[in-house]
Amino acid sequence: MSDQKLNEILEVCMRYQNNANNYYTLFNINPNASIDEINASIRKAKIMFHPDQANFIPDEYKQIFNIISEKIPNLVNTFSSAVNRSKYDSDLAKAAENSTKSN
Repeated sequence: MSDQKLNEILEVCMRYQNNANNYYTLFNINPNASIDEINASIRKAKIMFHPDQANFIPDEYKQIFNIISEKIPNLVNTFSSAVNRSKYDSDLAKAAENSTKSN
């Protein structure tokens, strides 16, 4: 694995550690991205977090790597249709609104 690919994986792991709690932030997807752009991001995430890549991950990131790799099927499902994406976006907006109200 190249250093660049490893660094990209570790960046996602660090975003997860820093509470990147939505797919847009975690996988660096523009919320206004087209379906083609999202599909490209999903393909990239599938490759980055394929179980075979775990052999190259430093031990301190392996648990996070595994957690993120388990999120990939949900990522695919979330963006598999306009209805699922719309519901996800709505849920994010509600969570942000609730977070703002509680502060």
